[in-house]
Amino acid sequence: MIISSFIGINVLNEKSEIGQVFLTDEQKTKVYFYNLFMLSLILGTLSALIYLMIHLDMSNDKSVFNSEELSLAIALAIGVFLFCIISLGRLAKLVNNFFVKYHYKFKVNLPGIGDAYILRMLNTEVCICSKNPSSEFKVSSKKYYLVSINSIMERPLSKIKLRKPKQSVFQKLFN
Repeated sequence: MIISSFIGINVLNEKSEIGQVFLTDEQKTKVYFYNLFMLSLILGTLSALIYLMIHLDMSNDKSVFNSEELSLAIALAIGVFLFCIISLGRLAKLVNNFFVKYHYKFKVNLPGIGDAYILRMLNTEVCICSKNPSSEFKVSSKKYYLVSINSIMERPLSKIKLRKPKQSVFQKLFN
């Protein structure tokens, strides 16, 4: 059961960029935690292997590891894994807030609305759109449009590169 859920989440993770725009918030959260778990697992395992390689290089006995070294390597792997699970998400958000200056949105021309940007999915059938592409960044936009996914599928989409709105250092740290 665990393997089948990992396969399902990995399928979501492997979607194209346009396919990921149409993921619901629940699906995006699953993909986020899957990526966080996998990266933490890789870093934890890598730290244990590096520890064992260094210990092997420094050791006079080039044969088998004893149980003490293996226990320390496993403890190191678990510690690094837990540290990464706790801290990597926040660290990635800080790097994104301080160093990423642009974001991308898909624009669609809808009848009766005009040009609108796809912000996210409300559910599997309805998109939340806005004329303001920076609405997700807490810039005041009072108009949102709930648009059926079928209406969007009939229209051409264009990917637009947009500058992120200015934020204070306080907002970058705690947003």
